[in-house]
Formats: sequence, structure tokens, C-alpha cells
Amino acid sequence: MSRETPMAALTELFHWGSWTWRAAEVVDREIDEEFDFHIDCHIRELIDAGMTPEQAADEAQRLFGPRDRLHRQCRAAVYGRGVWLTAAAGLAMLLSLGVIGWLASQLNQAQRQMANLQLLLAAQKPDGQQNAAADKHDLIGEIRDAHQKPVANAKVLVIYKSWPNDRYRQQAFQQTSDKEGRFRFRQLYSTSTQTGFLVTVLAEGHTLQSRYVLNPPQVSAKPFQFQLQPAVDKTLVIQGPDGKPLADVPVWPGSRKPRGSEDDHLMYDHSGPDAGYRTDKAGRVRMTLFQPDDAVELRLSLNQMTEAIRFTVDRTPEQVIGIASQSGVQGSVVDSSGQPIAGATVLLIHKTWPGGRFQQRPYKTETDAQGRFRFANGNVTEDYEAMLVTVVKDGFSFQSSYVIKDEGKTEGPFDFRLSPAVPKTLVLRNAAGQPLANATVALSQRKDAQDREHLVYFISAPSVSFQTDAGGRVTLNHFAAGDQVELYRLNGDDADDIRLRVDDQPEQVVEVQR
Repeated sequence: MSRETPMAALTELFHWGSWTWRAAEVVDREIDEEFDFHIDCHIRELIDAGMTPEQAADEAQRLFGPRDRLHRQCRAAVYGRGVWLTAAAGLAMLLSLGVIGWLASQLNQAQRQMANLQLLLAAQKPDGQQNAAADKHDLIGEIRDAHQKPVANAKVLVIYKSWPNDRYRQQAFQQTSDKEGRFRFRQLYSTSTQTGFLVTVLAEGHTLQSRYVLNPPQVSAKPFQFQLQPAVDKTLVIQGPDGKPLADVPVWPGSRKPRGSEDDHLMYDHSGPDAGYRTDKAGRVRMTLFQPDDAVELRLSLNQMTEAIRFTVDRTPEQVIGIASQSGVQGSVVDSSGQPIAGATVLLIHKTWPGGRFQQRPYKTETDAQGRFRFANGNVTEDYEAMLVTVVKDGFSFQSSYVIKDEGKTEGPFDFRLSPAVPKTLVLRNAAGQPLANATVALSQRKDAQDREHLVYFISAPSVSFQTDAGGRVTLNHFAAGDQVELYRLNGDDADDIRLRVDDQPEQVVEVQR
């Protein structure tokens, strides 16, 4: 019996499945989730074959190869561009992915397993709160140098990824290793959902190193083991686009790639403040974390924005580096008559795949008096990226725009023309007719009369959240009459969905199911 390649199975699924009617940003989000799911399936298969969970996670990531390449192939099928590989390219894809061809024959079973898992998680939500404390696990590890001696007082930075109720969540934690080179994050995570961990070690005099693992539900993380190599003593002199030193600026290493290696050692921006590096008055910062010829991306916080500097470590004790000009994400917001809208909230979700690993970062700014906005982050020529820009302003229907950008390109400005919203006060009540007093709700998505979807990701929801009063009332002047709307009802790190169709009345009663 012949089998399709996993790439063919995935593109067939996304081309003919229920994703085809959805907005581009929704499709892209679900492609990422589908990739995670199939990697998890392969991890479980490798564990059944005798591998440890840690070995299986590494092998699955290696077999799938660069995530962004597969992501582009699936996206091409979804958007109906009819991208088919030539015979040579098809053979290359078959050879590179043939080792995991078993995915195609188990695709239907995998989909049923995912559906059952989602039903199980939904059914366990009320009891999960009671059992949460019992399901907490420690994340542990050990750090040694090139001579197998323990490295004490190393900074250990952890990015913890989880998917509670099928929503992506990312949290940052930090501590230092003890005199034995060990670290332990007590009761850090739950195995009730899939979990991902990026653990990054910063120890002056030793190279920056990181490890990333992805575990399926009910699998605990194995201890992390690090063996650090000696680093050169390096002082960086950081200059702005005008050639002047950038004084008193927080900086952190975003990535390090040794020469001749395919391994990227990463530190997410979420952990940046915990790194503890800052330039002096002359723009200097001592950072003894690299070896000569390492390819490094340095990140820095400047004027409430994050900039990136890419450079190769030379063999001098002091190296001058500077911010290259880049367009960033920028645009304008006007009303239906073309007049600028000042003070609008602008949200950016910036998606990247450093080292083939998905990273999603939220940013927020406001439009100026001319209705313009700019994020320094994103729209980098060298990167494959996805960007969701959402504009929210009281009295106007909120809008979003989603763009996926290939390497070697940049995107033009994100320009928005907002339409007036219907004045709207929602009265939220439970199934018994009681008002939901002092509840926190946030914008999630709306589908307009042209079936266009405008989104706010859960990670950005706190930036556009509102509180109900004692009568369950909340004013949300952000929709047009006839819009299909979803709101988040925020419950700490979790949320329930509230769905409604907006009518043309100033006050509308909404029954909340949960």
C-alpha cells in the first residue's frame, strides 16, 4: 500500500479542509497549531519505539527540518496558489520527509485524537482548577563547563509555553544556578496540556547556550544538561543610526550561532529584562558570552521599542556595532472622511521562526497627532515573518490587517480607514439571568458585512480589556451593526468566549453560557 508524503498530506488537509474559508491570519495560526500537533504525534511514536521524551523531541524537530519551509508550503496550498513542486524539488521533499511518512496514514486517527483531547480538556475545565496544584511539576537542570566542573551563579532564563484551552500562552522565569551548578524551578508547569521550554544559560566567561524541548500532554520535562564552552572577553560599543553612542540602554543577546553549526542558541525578548545588561555613558557593554566568528543578534530597548543589531564576533577585545536602518512596521489611521485619528491603540503581533522555532511577540503603541504609528520591530528584510496589526479606537469599528512576508522583502505601510461604530452597551447575564458584575472582557474578533475577520490575539487582550459594572453593563463602541463578534471573558491566565451578533440598538442583552 502506497503512502503520501507528510507534506502532501498536510497540504491536502489545509487545501480542502475547513480552513479554506477563514481569514489569512486565522489560517496561519491554525497551520502553526497543526504543525505542533503532528510533531507531538511523532514524539509519541518515537517514545513508543524506546526513545526518552527528550531524545524523541530532538529527533522529531530534526526530521521535520526547518519549520518555516513547511509552513510556506502549507500556506501556499491554503491560499489556492496551486504551488506544486517540480519533479526534482518533489523528490528532495520526499527524501527529506520520507522518514516520517507514517503521518499520512495516521492523519485521520490523529485528527480524532485531537478532537477527543479537546473534548477532554473542555470537560475537565471546572475540575482542573481543583487539581491544578497536584499537577504542578519542577523544571530542573545542571550546568557544567568544558572541564565538567559545575558553573555556579549562572543566569537561567526559561520561556514556558503552554496551550490552556487551546490558546497559546508564553511566560518568562529566571533564577541562578547554585554552587553545584544546578537549578530548579519549583512547581513551574502542568502536564495537562502540551508544553514547550526554551532554557537559556548566561554565564560570564562561557558561551551563551540554550535548549528547546516540546512535550506532548502527560509527559514531564527531562532534566536539562548544559556544557558551556569558554568565551572571549568582549566589550561592545553600540551606536545609533547617526553614529552616536547609545548610552544607558538595556541590551541582551537575542541569538548566537557558532560558525559552521546549524544550532541557534536563542533568548526571547520576553526574557530580555532579566539578562541585566545595559550600556554605559559611552555606549559600551561588556558581554563575555561569545566565541570568535559567532553570528550574533543583539537586541536592545530604545524609546520603548526593540531594535536588532546583527554582527559577527571578531577577535578584538572591543568591537563597534550599530543599528542598521530598517523600515519596521509603520502606517496611518484615518476616519471615513480621511481625517487622521490620534490616540488610537495599535497592537502588533510579530511572528518569527528563529532556528525553525515559532516565536510570537506582542507590542503596543498609539497613533500620534497626525494619525501615524511605528514599531521598530518587524519588517526585517532578512527574515521570514508574519505580522498582525490591529487598530482600536472608541467610536470606530476596530480593524486588523495580517501579512506574511518572505525573506528578501519588506512590506509597505499599514494604512487603516476606520468606519464609525454603533454606540453599544452590552448587558452580560448568566444562564440564570443574573448580571455578570465586575467581569473583565476584551475584544477578540469581529466579522464584518463583507465576511472579513478582524482579530485581537489572546496575548494582546489585556491591552483592549474592559470591566462590567454591578449591573453587568460594559460600553464597547467598537462594532458595526450586523457584525458577528467574539469577546474574551478573562479569568486570570484563561478566558471563555462570548459570542453575539451586534444589533442596532444602544443597549443589548447577552447571555453568557459559562
